[in-house]
Amino acid sequence: MDRFAQALELQRPRLRRLAMGWTRDTDEAEDIAQEAILRAYRKRDQFQPETNMNAWTAVIARNVAINRFRRFHRSNETLSLDGLSDTESGVAMVPDKDESRHPERVFWKREAENRIARAIGELSPEHQQVIRRAAIEDRPYDEIAKELNIPIGTVRSRLFRARENLRQQMATMN
Repeated sequence: MDRFAQALELQRPRLRRLAMGWTRDTDEAEDIAQEAILRAYRKRDQFQPETNMNAWTAVIARNVAINRFRRFHRSNETLSLDGLSDTESGVAMVPDKDESRHPERVFWKREAENRIARAIGELSPEHQQVIRRAAIEDRPYDEIAKELNIPIGTVRSRLFRARENLRQQMATMN
């Protein structure tokens, strides 16, 4: 296995977590991560070494997910792409497959998710970084600390403060 393939393989857990946030389905998340890695490998000549591989593979995974959702939608099933277009917050807003029978439930679920996305957008950049990685991508604190080059205690502290700020913002929105 060449170095590029090894580097891509290291992306798999992160891509799986991202896809899990979008789909809320373990098998679908694994399929998206696998397909994204394969596409990235096939397009390795387009990767610029001085760029961020995390961002590059995340965009590929997002595109894979969008294409899969579009194919699913064309097969006469109801599924929303709203969650994938909301890259600002990273909050997934894809309804469960059987929710198409309950439009009111879908409306209120999306409304709550939109409020959460807006509240996350109001956080400081440092708090947004940590809440996205810990709560949305479900990454371990030590991995977040290493990536952001901060102590693990700072990760915990920022996450605590971010959650407190979100609680306060959500209380004022209601």
